Amino acid sequence: MTLRYQKYRDLVLEIFYAEDGSCYASCEHAFKPGVIVESQICEHPKQAFDRLKSKINFIYADYRDD
Repeated sequence: MTLRYQKYRDLVLEIFYAEDGSCYASCEHAFKPGVIVESQICEHPKQAFDRLKSKINFIYADYRDD
């Protein structure tokens, strides 16, 4: 179930909760259509958003180097 959203670098980040209360964030890949990027499983939405933002920053840095 998605309860929280956040925009980052023109991407919509979503939080999904598991039955045990843990959560993860996900969004569509910025450069590869149909690919989903996910954070690790976290205890708090802020932590999940922050981890996903780190992955997104890495993806952007990787594409800038090409």
